[in-house]
Amino acid sequence: MTGPEDAARLQIADIGEVRVSPSSRVRLAATGPDEHRLFLARGSLSAKVKAPPRLFLVDTPNGRASDLGCAYDLTVDERGGVTLVVTSGAVELSDRSSAVMVPAGARCRAAPNGVPGTPVRTDSSPEFRALLKDLDDELWETGSMSKVLVVLASEAAGPGDDLTLWHLIPRVEEAARQHVIMALARLIPLPSGLSPQDAFDLDPETLRRWREATDWGG
Repeated sequence: MTGPEDAARLQIADIGEVRVSPSSRVRLAATGPDEHRLFLARGSLSAKVKAPPRLFLVDTPNGRASDLGCAYDLTVDERGGVTLVVTSGAVELSDRSSAVMVPAGARCRAAPNGVPGTPVRTDSSPEFRALLKDLDDELWETGSMSKVLVVLASEAAGPGDDLTLWHLIPRVEEAARQHVIMALARLIPLPSGLSPQDAFDLDPETLRRWREATDWGG
């Protein structure tokens, strides 16, 4: 635990280091050839790691950040909500039932109950980021995203927002899904041989190949 004016630096074996911010509570949960794992109960840390995917993990009270070879900042607030900002590589943010991939230049929140939010580029327009925040808050509060907000977000999406739109496809109700698919196709054309209907039906192969056509999902 660090005090209000203290910070700490942790060396993670030979794969990297973690800087722990003031007023943070973190402990070593496991270390070995197959896994190095910290537990961040409260506060913030910055990690810079060069290692095979999933060798370095950070657990929070309600979710996990799995390093895919990268640098990132992770914060747990007083309510248990998580904010992840990735500066290089990529991080998987997950709970027991779902996971999202957050690449360099993007951020993502997770609810106090651990449910990951939707990744968004840090340089997306303020309007788009505000709409996404409303969508995630609505999903956590009600279990669904309203069609009105989904349509507004789809119309506001600009270059780079394919990251968010791709993650939204399986999260939105069928009544709004077509708007997300059309917005994504405007930014990243559907690869040859794939059907928009298959994307609408959440066909795993279609979604995988569409993700691989982006600059973050290859």
